[in-house]
Amino acid sequence: MMAKSRPFLFAASLAIASFAPTNHAFSPPSVALASPAPSSTLSLSSSEASDDGGPYHKVLNKSSPFLGGGGIRGDRYGASNNSTILTPAEAAASAGVEPAIEATKETWQRAWRFHRFMMTKVLHRFDGCRPTDSKLSLACLWWKALAGNDISSPVYDYQLSYDLLPPVTRWIVSRRLCQWYPRLHHANVEIRTAYLDKSVISIMNTVGGRNDDATTITTNDDHATKNRPQKKSKIRLIVMGGGYDTRSMKLLERYHFMKNEEKNRNSLTPQRYNNLLHRKMHQQYHRQRRPWLKHMTTGTRGYPKLIPVDFNNVDETRRVLEGILLIPSAPNGNNAKDDYRDDVVGDTTNIILFEGVMIYLDEGIPHALLRLCSDVLSENSNPSMGDGATSLSSSSGYLCFADRLENIPGGDFDAAQVELESTGWELLDWLPKPGLARHMGVARLRT
Repeated sequence: MMAKSRPFLFAASLAIASFAPTNHAFSPPSVALASPAPSSTLSLSSSEASDDGGPYHKVLNKSSPFLGGGGIRGDRYGASNNSTILTPAEAAASAGVEPAIEATKETWQRAWRFHRFMMTKVLHRFDGCRPTDSKLSLACLWWKALAGNDISSPVYDYQLSYDLLPPVTRWIVSRRLCQWYPRLHHANVEIRTAYLDKSVISIMNTVGGRNDDATTITTNDDHATKNRPQKKSKIRLIVMGGGYDTRSMKLLERYHFMKNEEKNRNSLTPQRYNNLLHRKMHQQYHRQRRPWLKHMTTGTRGYPKLIPVDFNNVDETRRVLEGILLIPSAPNGNNAKDDYRDDVVGDTTNIILFEGVMIYLDEGIPHALLRLCSDVLSENSNPSMGDGATSLSSSSGYLCFADRLENIPGGDFDAAQVELESTGWELLDWLPKPGLARHMGVARLRT
C-alpha cells in the first residue's frame, strides 16, 4: 500500500513545491456589524426567503473591455502603505483568519510569476472555457479554491470554487494537498472573502430571523417580538463583477440544507445542528457532485442570473440596475430589463456587493458607480418615479465591498466616510488591508 502511494506523493510534492506561490486567504467584518456565530450564520442564509422559500440573487458579470489590457487603476496610488493600512497580520487577526507567512517582496513576486506561467502554459492549456482577458480574476479563482478546500478555514465552501476549475489539473489544489501550500496570495484573498461572507450574513441577520418562509423583524423587546405579526422579507444580492463569484451559490446551498433539516432545529444544540448540516453536505456531495443543484435550477426563480455589462459605461450600468429594480420600464422606455427582473415584490433588502472590480475601472468610474447604486436604490424605495417607472417593492439598501475606492489613498476612516457620504451611503464598518483591493467595509443607504 505504501509503495503504491509513493509515486503520487512524489508527484504531489513536486507540484506543491512549484505551485506553492499561489496561496491566498480571507476575512470577516471588524467593528460595527456583529460577527454571527456559526448557528446564526446558518439561520441567516435560510432567512433570505422569497415567496416560494428560496433566496433571490442577482449577479452582474464583469465585462471584458476593462479586463483586457491596460494597467490597474489601483497601482497608481503607489506601492507603499501608510499608517492607516493594517499590517497583513493585523488584517488577518481582525478578520479571524490565519495570517500570511512572512516573506520577502521577491518571494511574493516569484510566486505570482510562476502562478501566471502555470495558468497560461499548463493548468488551462486544454481548457476550452479559458477566458482570454481575465486579468487577475482567474488567478483569484485558484486562490479561492485553495482556501475553499481548507476545512479549517472560515471560507470553506465544500469545493464550490474547486468545481469551477479544469477537471484534471485542479487536483493540485485538492483538499488533501491545499494544506501544504505556504500562505501567500491565497491568504490575502481569504481575508476579503471571509469579510464579505460574514458581512452579507450579518446584514441578513439584522434584517430578521428565520421562521419558515417568513422573517420576523426582531427588537430588544422579547414580548413585542413574540407577538408582532410575521412580515415577509426578501433579500436580493447584486454582485457587481461576479463572473467567478460563488457566493450566491454558497448561500443557496446553505439555504437548501437548512430547509431540509429544519425539523431538527429545535431538538439539537446549535453545535450539533451545525455538525449535522456539515455532515449532510459532505454525504450528498460525495454521492454525486452537487446533486441538489438539479432541484435548484429547475425554475428560474431564486437562481442566480448572469448579466453582462460594461461598468465603464455608467449609462448602460444604470439601465441594467433599473431593469432589476424598477417596473415597468426605465425612463428611456427600454423594456429589455424585464429579462433581468425577478418579480420580487413586498419588503426587500437589496445588498450590492463589490469585490476586486473597481481596481480595473477608469478614473472617476468607481465614484460614479457608488452614486449610481444609491440613486437607483433610492428610486426603488419610492412608490413612483415618474415616466411610468415604479418601484417593485418598498426596500432598503446595503453596500458591501472589498475593493479600491476612489479619493481614499490609504485606509483613513474619515476619508472613507466622506467618500461614501458624498455618494449617498452611511459607513457602518471599515477594515482596510494591504493589497490592491485594500478597502473593505459595509455601508447603508442614506435616507
